[in-house]
Amino acid sequence: MRPHFTTGGTMKTRNKNQILALLFLPAFFATANLGFAATLVWDPPSEGTVTGYNVKYGQSSTAPTTSINAGNVTQYSLDKAPLAEKTTYYFWVTAYNTAAESSPAGPVSYATNDNTPPIPPLGLLIK
Repeated sequence: MRPHFTTGGTMKTRNKNQILALLFLPAFFATANLGFAATLVWDPPSEGTVTGYNVKYGQSSTAPTTSINAGNVTQYSLDKAPLAEKTTYYFWVTAYNTAAESSPAGPVSYATNDNTPPIPPLGLLIK
């Protein structure tokens, strides 16, 4: 399985489980679906029957805290996940079938940007 992380935020990669993480710049995302998007993409394993995939993530690079069943697809749009602004998240993907779940591929990291609009200008007058 070779995950690719498509994002406009900051990404760091780890060479664990033969992961290849690529950075593309179409957009990024944040909490409350503010009109941004990022997609985690991976290749299916070369051996074994796959029933589906789990996307796991958290703020620690050593252990995920959340698991989402992505179904039998090879990508997951992260705008579905409730992520906070200005926060680094680490993502793993596992494959599963009726027998068991695979070891995780990952992590790849994604740092969400600050998407808060600025406050209005101050001192507006007509002279």
